Amino acid sequence: MNWVVTGSLGFALQGVPVEPHDIDIQTDKEGAYEIERLFSEFVIKKVTFSSTEKIRSHFGALMIDGIKVEIMGDIQKKVNDEWEPPVDINRYKRFVQIEGMKIPVLDLEL
Repeated sequence: MNWVVTGSLGFALQGVPVEPHDIDIQTDKEGAYEIERLFSEFVIKKVTFSSTEKIRSHFGALMIDGIKVEIMGDIQKKVNDEWEPPVDINRYKRFVQIEGMKIPVLDLEL
């Protein structure tokens, strides 16, 4: 499964001075539904395709030990009335070492 930590926790893991309040996981469409399946006992919002005027993805949420985990698969952004292709996670994935763990994050240079 191809995934990364993104959002405020991804920033904090890379040294940006922010205080995360949840965990954002970015993956592809298949990964979003697989994460939901693997953590089914924690689902508070089933993964479904959702869209606004500017962003769309396969989105769902978990609650694990009081921490909200948002799952986003195949995120696309609208630019100049055109939907960009989903971000190639492998292209922008890097790993940070924290307490003996290698955690995949979305590179800040994206």
